[in-house]
Amino acid sequence: MSRDRPDTPSPGVTFANPIRMDFFEPNQQPLLRWLQRLEWAFRVFQITEDKAKAAYLLHFIGVEAFGILCDLLYPGDPYAQSYGLLVDKLKEFYAPEPLEIAEIYIFRKRMQQPDESTQEYMAALQELSLHCKFGDYLQTELRNQFVFGLRNQRIQSRLLETANLTSDSALQIACVIELAEKGVNKLKEEVPEAAVSGQEQSTKKKLKTEEMTEKNTLL
Repeated sequence: MSRDRPDTPSPGVTFANPIRMDFFEPNQQPLLRWLQRLEWAFRVFQITEDKAKAAYLLHFIGVEAFGILCDLLYPGDPYAQSYGLLVDKLKEFYAPEPLEIAEIYIFRKRMQQPDESTQEYMAALQELSLHCKFGDYLQTELRNQFVFGLRNQRIQSRLLETANLTSDSALQIACVIELAEKGVNKLKEEVPEAAVSGQEQSTKKKLKTEEMTEKNTLL
């Protein structure tokens, strides 16, 4: 079976609204991101027919992915398959479903890193939760792990004392305290500098006074 990139659509399909987009390059972009762009292109050009969507997919997946697809479907013909089946086969190879228990383990082990803001920490947890299948408990799991993994004990203690805490309110409170502490620390850094500057001025003034007194005494 030929693995060359298809230059023409499958039989019976006309390209009334040709889509302009990059071919899929496995080493440059994740399959799921590329498929997301393709799906949005279908929406923009109002392409809903299954055969048309399959034809566009086979045209834009590129030489390497087309060859993989041929192997996965052998002895079947890629052009005879539905769009949904083609997508499923590509996902099986390029984006296999992660093991749920392994993803949850990684999520549970994730703590806030040094120099990582509370907002960045929450964003990291949200990304790690994508394949954990928490369902309706997602926000609760995010809240719990967020509080558990915080490095700042003051923020952590405050959140543990807050009733009806949600993931959103936990992040909001943490950001407020974090911002306040940064302001205080910056102020502490500026105060010693001002004190040293004032002390230097006082010393110079004192030395000048002593110098004038000494001159007057000599006269």
